Amino acid sequence: WSWTGVVRFHGPQPSRGAKVFVANHTSMIDFIVLESLFPFAVIMQKHGGWVGWFQTRILNAIGCIYFDRTDSSDRAVVAKRIKEHVHASGSNPLLIFPEGTCVNNEHCVMFK
Repeated sequence: WSWTGVVRFHGPQPSRGAKVFVANHTSMIDFIVLESLFPFAVIMQKHGGWVGWFQTRILNAIGCIYFDRTDSSDRAVVAKRIKEHVHASGSNPLLIFPEGTCVNNEHCVMFK
């Protein structure tokens, strides 16, 4: 397997004026590749362990928004955070992977 990627923009490339971008999520490194091109905040599942450590120590600095898949009441909190982020002056654009999980480019997983 490989740790590479191909980035294809459909529509305008990221700019400071845009607030929300949507991208397909096909591998675990999608975020890293896209983040190397432009500083995005992203909506992601909160993790424990070393990934959780990385989230709280590093990704908080770019304004990422976390959610808990097991807590249905978390949806309202996340929706509020998204609205606040989009309307905040100087915030990084928000990157959304709408299928919510990695896919193999053959079928999408329903976003919940």
